[in-house]
Amino acid sequence: MKVNFIKPISFTYKSPLKTEWLKGNMPSVTHGIYGGILTKDNITLEHIKPHSKGGKTSLKNLALAVDENNFKRGSKPIWQFLTKEMFEQYIEQFKNIFLPDFNGKEYAENLTKTVERLLKQ
Repeated sequence: MKVNFIKPISFTYKSPLKTEWLKGNMPSVTHGIYGGILTKDNITLEHIKPHSKGGKTSLKNLALAVDENNFKRGSKPIWQFLTKEMFEQYIEQFKNIFLPDFNGKEYAENLTKTVERLLKQ
């Protein structure tokens, strides 16, 4: 039996990460942090440390995700949904992106630090 996914309410967080992706300025980024294929209809910003648990809406705490995967995770610990391989594939997509408002290498390094901190808790 297939369960229909009901699109969650969008909180419309703004970030150059999503903005530049939507403009088409990140063609190497095709998959979200949990591996799903990103489209203009399903892309969302995922808080690595959930907003409800004090996570900030800043680049070092945000990742692109497919809305359905973001919704499934909610505020559960990220390690329940993210494998090392998934994370490595996600950040690899950004390493050669250098835009006026976004440095992919710096983003990948900062996001890695955030994930490592959370995994130690």
